[in-house]
Amino acid sequence: MSLSSPFNKFHPFNGDASITNDIYLEKIANRMRRLLSNRSAEQIDSAATTITWAITDYYDALENIERKFKIPFSEHTSMIEGLKLSVDAWDNIGGEGFPNGKKYEFFAVLAAWLLANAVIWHSSKESSQTKLATDATIEAMEAITYAEHLYEVDEIHLRYEQKRHVEEQVKIQKRAIKSAELNILRHKKTNEAKAAVLEEWNKTRYDYKSAEKAGLFFYNWLLNRGIEYEPRTITRWIRDYAKKAGIEWSK
Repeated sequence: MSLSSPFNKFHPFNGDASITNDIYLEKIANRMRRLLSNRSAEQIDSAATTITWAITDYYDALENIERKFKIPFSEHTSMIEGLKLSVDAWDNIGGEGFPNGKKYEFFAVLAAWLLANAVIWHSSKESSQTKLATDATIEAMEAITYAEHLYEVDEIHLRYEQKRHVEEQVKIQKRAIKSAELNILRHKKTNEAKAAVLEEWNKTRYDYKSAEKAGLFFYNWLLNRGIEYEPRTITRWIRDYAKKAGIEWSK
């Protein structure tokens, strides 16, 4: 199979596959364009160049194995199989020419490549090109089907991650609401205890020579009611209230 890019003769983005009167090629073209709808023609060309390097290196490696072990591999290995084994080893899929490249996109580009070859060979008047066109059509169908499979896997993974993110946000919100509710309850309890102490202190404030003595008394007073706060906390309530009310302790 030729590894030279056929896009200079037939570009899948603007070429008309219907000229071959092959409905399969038209369907492949439509499926390929859906997967690559966010890519420019220049990016497609860049991805095709990357595929050329990858598959060429793959076939070179197979030929070296053939020479060493006298076992034919390359003639029974498709471009799709070569790309499958190559793309998994890439660190940065696509590079600058094909930013944020996805695996499914490269197989869609390979389908475009095979589609272009099939159209070119279909258009030839030479009978020898018919089998090449048929083989390319079959491989293009296989490539686009595999590309769609990878796309669906990505979509499932994306939906799972989105669902997990939403569930995590819901958990965070629930924890925040629970924390707020606990704070409200805690403040409510404190406010009620504080109000009760100050109300009682106002009735008997002349009985205490200092805020500290009042705080210690009301510590036990609350404790008898099943409520516990540090004496210094109660002392602060009383002192702050007295200060705001302009109440001075007797000398």
